[in-house]
Amino acid sequence: MNNPHVKVKLTTAEWVVEAFAVLLVAITLSLVLQNYASLPPVIPSHFNASGTPDGYAGKWTLLLLVSISVAIYGLATLAVKFPMLMNYPIPITTENNERQYLNAVKMIRAIKLITCAMFLYLVYEVINNAKGVSTGLGMWFLPIALASMFGTIGYYLYRGYQLR
Repeated sequence: MNNPHVKVKLTTAEWVVEAFAVLLVAITLSLVLQNYASLPPVIPSHFNASGTPDGYAGKWTLLLLVSISVAIYGLATLAVKFPMLMNYPIPITTENNERQYLNAVKMIRAIKLITCAMFLYLVYEVINNAKGVSTGLGMWFLPIALASMFGTIGYYLYRGYQLR
């Protein structure tokens, strides 16, 4: 489908979200760089649903976590530049395209922020687990991560239907 091209301008709140997401990625990278040399060669790399470590791998897996975080940030940033290429649950028309694009862009930014925060927490806890400071992610990590992600998506989908 050829959706109309419209440039979506960032609001002040969206600039704040972008800045905060960049800060989260920078802190994640900084944590790894500061702690990498002092970590044991094998660290927790997988956690079960209750947050207990149940898999171990080389400390290079922290570099993988940071790389994934940076990649998600970059791809989400690229995606918001082309909202006309996204899939929408309702037809996009010249009357609703600006509202729908803005809603979709806000959703992607919110998901990006949540994802960057989750990766920061994962890296922080993997480092703490490897150093023996803590054990596991905590039993609330998975429910909070899933609820925040699906709640955000649900909210913006509902909002998209309201903005028809």
